[in-house]
Amino acid sequence: KSWDYVDRELFQPVEREQGKVHFYHAGSLNPNHTTKNTDLVIKAFDRFMKESPEATLTISGKVTLAESLKIVQKHDNIHVIDRVLERGELAEIYQKSHCVIAPSSREGLGLSLYEAEACNCSIVTTDLPPMNEVSTKYLCRTTGIKRDRRLVPLGILTAKAICDQITCAYGDIICQKSK
Repeated sequence: KSWDYVDRELFQPVEREQGKVHFYHAGSLNPNHTTKNTDLVIKAFDRFMKESPEATLTISGKVTLAESLKIVQKHDNIHVIDRVLERGELAEIYQKSHCVIAPSSREGLGLSLYEAEACNCSIVTTDLPPMNEVSTKYLCRTTGIKRDRRLVPLGILTAKAICDQITCAYGDIICQKSK
């Protein structure tokens, strides 16, 4: 993989604790210039938790939309880390997480996907290049593509598409844990 620049001494698989299934979403610390779809992830996870209330979600980055803040506040199992993480902290989050939710509308390098993969996380991402080039079957379908002056087009996603892939990943993780 030509873009796999992961520090494999830091980002490596570990034995995860049994019990709850942990999800992680790396949002942005600059919500005015982001394509990470944190608000859609929060809506999708809220929908998902109606069927699987025991799962947890950790989000790093800013959550500023009032509707998203309400959802976060009503759930004890959604945690927001609103600061820059050290590389070691990030590796620990990946190592505790069963699945990384990364449905970006547009991505450049996508190093976070390779870091998650190095830690043996399942990955929910967007079915567009370069995101869909990582090894995962949990690809969120886009409802359209928007082209602007940037080289990489912008994929349009929905909370339902993200929730559908979270649900699939969760089912597979539960099956793997019961073996």
